[in-house]
Amino acid sequence: METYSVRMRVGLDDVDHVQVLYYPRVAHLGCLALEAFFRHRLALPWPQMLEDHNIAMPTVDLQITYRRPLRYGEEFDVAVTVKEVGRRTVIFAMEIRKTETGDLVNTITHTAVFISRDTWKAVSIPEQYRVALARNLVEPGV
Repeated sequence: METYSVRMRVGLDDVDHVQVLYYPRVAHLGCLALEAFFRHRLALPWPQMLEDHNIAMPTVDLQITYRRPLRYGEEFDVAVTVKEVGRRTVIFAMEIRKTETGDLVNTITHTAVFISRDTWKAVSIPEQYRVALARNLVEPGV
């Protein structure tokens, strides 16, 4: 299966005083890409997860590696893959690359746990999510 990717542009509200992508914004842009992945690739939009299925997926670990700056106005692509699907957790891997050159800018490893919104306790990943996530699982080394 082809890797899911979403194209974005560094906006004025994304940069710091020297007009490069402000480092905390990388986490936010990764979240936007993940939300798009759920909506477009998995066909399980987050509002449906929250309201209809009464589950949430809070982040429990986030690792970001910074390799190159992105400047105000530059386009970039965020590739989202599923690295691992556990019983209650899922690990996503993301790569941010400059659209123009393909240069790797950031890597993100994002671990989330599925919880009940009623109890705020971890729950097993619901079957329809497990199946959709598993279809997008990337083999190690790919």
